[in-house]
Amino acid sequence: MNSCADYIARCKVELGGASDAKLGTMLRPQVGQQSISRAKSGAMTDTVALAVGRFLEGRGVIEHAGEVLLVAHAERDADPSVRQALLAYAKKVVTSVPKRAAAAVAAVVVALGFSLHPQPAEAGHIGGEGRFRRKPA
Repeated sequence: MNSCADYIARCKVELGGASDAKLGTMLRPQVGQQSISRAKSGAMTDTVALAVGRFLEGRGVIEHAGEVLLVAHAERDADPSVRQALLAYAKKVVTSVPKRAAAAVAAVVVALGFSLHPQPAEAGHIGGEGRFRRKPA
């Protein structure tokens, strides 16, 4: 199974050995040079993963952009057991199932991962929508 750094390296190969800055420019407006540099160290955001996945999918390197998204989510997870389980499952699916079906399964696994690890609430939504309304004069 590839890592986030492997996907970034493959993008650079596809661009003829490009730098982080050139790759970031190619993937704009969603991605910049700093995002590419962070992604190589395992901090690939979903936005960067999707942009990299779509780029590689468009070049015929991978079957579906969801593959990169699944790996990025697994690498970011703080719990080592969850990370290992996601990567092991992804490896099993990618090697044992036809590629088109594997991409669909990867997307489902990512969706399940998000539902198991809810994101913190936005500050504007804490306490319900009515909390920040102005009092009638």
